[in-house]
Amino acid sequence: MVERLGFVEVTSPRAAEWVDFAGLLGAAVSVADDGAVAVRLDERPYRLRVLPGDTDDLLTIGWDVDENSFADLEGALATRGLELHMDAALALTRRADGAAWTVDSWGFRHEFLAGITEEEALDGLAGRFVTGTQGMGHLVVMVPDLDDADDFATGVLNMLLSDTIEVGSGLRFYHCSGSASRHHSLAFSQVPGRRGLHHIMIEVADLDEVGIACDRVRDAGHVLAMDYGRHPNDEMTSFYVRTPSGFELEFGAGGLVIDDSTWEVSSFDAMSIWGHRPPVDGPLRPGILTKVDAIH
Repeated sequence: MVERLGFVEVTSPRAAEWVDFAGLLGAAVSVADDGAVAVRLDERPYRLRVLPGDTDDLLTIGWDVDENSFADLEGALATRGLELHMDAALALTRRADGAAWTVDSWGFRHEFLAGITEEEALDGLAGRFVTGTQGMGHLVVMVPDLDDADDFATGVLNMLLSDTIEVGSGLRFYHCSGSASRHHSLAFSQVPGRRGLHHIMIEVADLDEVGIACDRVRDAGHVLAMDYGRHPNDEMTSFYVRTPSGFELEFGAGGLVIDDSTWEVSSFDAMSIWGHRPPVDGPLRPGILTKVDAIH
C-alpha cells in the first residue's frame, strides 16, 4: 500500500540548531514563523521537519500512497483495532490530493498522502540526494516487540521483508514492493518496554560527498555515533552523527535497490563489513527512547 517514505517530523527544544547542522550535510533549510525548521533535499517542500517542542520525540512518519490505497489501509488497520482518519484539512496543509492518518500501537503517528504537489529543486540540490521513486531515505524505529512490528509493516503498510541482522535483540528491514525499491525504507529494532527513534538515513549520489560531509560534521564538533563504514545488507557506505535532537542521522551512498522478482531474504550476523566504529568511550545511548506505558 505504501509506495515510499515521504517525510519525517520530529519535535525538539533545539530545533534552531538544525539550521547550521543541516547545512553541513548540504541540505537546504528554511525556518517558519513558528520556528519549525524544514530540511529540503529535492523538489518536496521538506523531507525532514523539526518543530520546536519541550522534548525530543518522533512526531510523524509520512508515507506516499496511491489514492486507491486508503480503503485497503482502513481495512488492514481495523482488523488490528486501529483507525484510519481521512483528513481533508491535512491534505491542504500537506499540499496533497488526499490524506489520512493513524496512530500505531506504540504511539507513533503515520500519515498517508496521495498526490503531493512538488516544487522546483533549489540550485545545488537537483540530483545530489537519492530520493524520487526511492523516497526520502529510511528510518529505524525501536519497538518493544518485533513480531508486532512485523505484522504492522507487512499487514498494514504492505511492505516486504528485505532481510534481518541477528545481533543483540535483532533488526528487521522492510522495503516497498517494486522493481527498483530502496533496500529498506523502514527497519525495527527491539527494545523491551520502550519505543523510540534510532536514526534517519539520507543518501547522496556521490561517495565523495559522504567523506566531505563526515569531515564537516567532525570539524564542527559534532559527535560521530558511528564512524565511516559499510553495511553488509544494503551495502551502504556511511557514517552516523548525533543530531541536535538526540537521534542519529546516517549519511551514505551506494545503497542497494531491490527487484522483487529476484530478491531473496537473507540473515546477517554483523552490523558492518568494516568500520562503523562507536566513539572510543563506548556506544551512545539512544537519545529518543520512551516507556510504551507513558504514551497510552
